[in-house]
Amino acid sequence: MNKGKRINKLIFPYILFIISIIISCNKNYNNNFLKKYMEENNIKGTMIIKSLNDNKKYIYNKKRSKKRYLPASTFKIVNTLIALQENVIKNENEYIKWDGLDKGLSEWNKDQNIMTAFPISCVWFYQELAKKIGN
Repeated sequence: MNKGKRINKLIFPYILFIISIIISCNKNYNNNFLKKYMEENNIKGTMIIKSLNDNKKYIYNKKRSKKRYLPASTFKIVNTLIALQENVIKNENEYIKWDGLDKGLSEWNKDQNIMTAFPISCVWFYQELAKKIGN
């Protein structure tokens, strides 16, 4: 499988999930979709979706949404999509150079691209992407 197809295979389930959530927010749709999905997959989480057009907000698990949590690996999914959409990097094969400082994991201590960084949750790579997106 070529690398382009592999990255799509990695990200596609998340995109599909997000699209499903947005669809479930439609007032004509049964909002129990997310509750059922989360329970069936034993996922403890919350989701807040706010419309940019009319400030409508959908909150799944409102009680949990009031607590602060680290974004953990969810950050890399969104960060990857934004970086690709905004052409911060050309594609999933473009490398960001490692600064040479020990990052605590041998897998992280080298130049990375999306294809290498995503599966190992290489924090420094996604921090660098976020900086590039912010410029």
